[in-house]
Amino acid sequence: MTTTERLPSPLRVPAFRSLWLGETVAGLGFQSTQFLLPLLALTAAGSSATGAGLVSAAQFVPVIVFSLVAGATVGRVSVKALLITCNVLRGLTMGVLGIVAHAAGPGIGLLMAVAFVVGALTVFHDIGHQAAVPHSLAAGRLTEGNGLLEASYSVAQMAGPAVAGYTLQEFGLPATAAATAVVFTVALLCFLPLRLTPAAGAEATPALRSVLKGLRFTWRHRALRDLCVQSALFNLHEQALITAFMVFAVRSLGLSSGMVGVIVGLGSVGALAGSLWVGRYAARLHVGAAVTWSLTVSALSLLAGVLLALTGPAVPALAGAFVVNGLALAVYNVYALSLRGVLAPPERLGVVMAGYRLVSMAPIPLGAVIGGALAQSAGPGAAMVVITASLTLASFALRRSPLRRIRRLTDPAAESSLERR
Repeated sequence: MTTTERLPSPLRVPAFRSLWLGETVAGLGFQSTQFLLPLLALTAAGSSATGAGLVSAAQFVPVIVFSLVAGATVGRVSVKALLITCNVLRGLTMGVLGIVAHAAGPGIGLLMAVAFVVGALTVFHDIGHQAAVPHSLAAGRLTEGNGLLEASYSVAQMAGPAVAGYTLQEFGLPATAAATAVVFTVALLCFLPLRLTPAAGAEATPALRSVLKGLRFTWRHRALRDLCVQSALFNLHEQALITAFMVFAVRSLGLSSGMVGVIVGLGSVGALAGSLWVGRYAARLHVGAAVTWSLTVSALSLLAGVLLALTGPAVPALAGAFVVNGLALAVYNVYALSLRGVLAPPERLGVVMAGYRLVSMAPIPLGAVIGGALAQSAGPGAAMVVITASLTLASFALRRSPLRRIRRLTDPAAESSLERR
């Protein structure tokens, strides 16, 4: 019997179980919100493609503003209190959106303000949650645990847009906002039983110095740096594509909000399958090959789907592309999360996660603006071709990384130690 087999299943560990349940529900609320706000800009607010891009960007600007602050905060406050507070405030914000929209209608300014507030709270929530997971599981079960979390994220990606689009279409904005507020409330209840032991050796250094140490560690560690840069490039392109796709679906294809939600949600079917598969067979897979090839497969599927959509039936082509993209992307995400969890020293895990998140997600607002601007100037179809072709070329860069030589997750530090410089 191997060491991994003697370890308890992740769902049998109370701390991880609480983190998983809470994140599953909170993810559903956030995915609904993330889909809903730019869609409202195009429909209820009657904005242009550029306006929808600005609303999308407003959700991710807080990543730039607050990531490092959140990383320093995580090591100094109770993770449980942080997660509960973030979900209370996200629920209240969506409730306010419903009330104001019912009284006066959703203007572009209101949508951008709500997007910014929810985005800021999500930064603190996500960094706290990601830093807590490696403390709740042994390294031998970390990939399996992250597979479960990625599967939950995939379900949220699938259900969130579909439910939000359908609820908006059938019941209107106030009911949709209220339902999202309820989801965030349920999430905070899931976090109530959480008990987590603080990391041993946590540094009591000033916040700024702690953050700088985390950034230096991430940049000097070749494996982490390559993951971080590639994630940033992918996020830039993906957000540009999603923004252009929203315009293409609503303005060019004339699809309803419910159908747009279904198409986006179907992409998560593949992500769910990929997450469950990699979580089950992680011990048999070559980590380096899985990480370095998965993003290329993901990008190629999107490029092929866009080209097929412009020359034939658009809805089946795009739905199929999102499914394959989701499957490949899930493989990358599970291993990227696990590698970050075991490569970073426990006492610096919060700030390393924050620095990684800052660099990898900072391009998302720019991607949203680029996607909206391209769709406005060149047309949404041409914009999607340019974006997916560029993404495919960028994905090949990871094939040059020493990450490709890491075979097993259980001791990646030993295999990648030569890559620190």
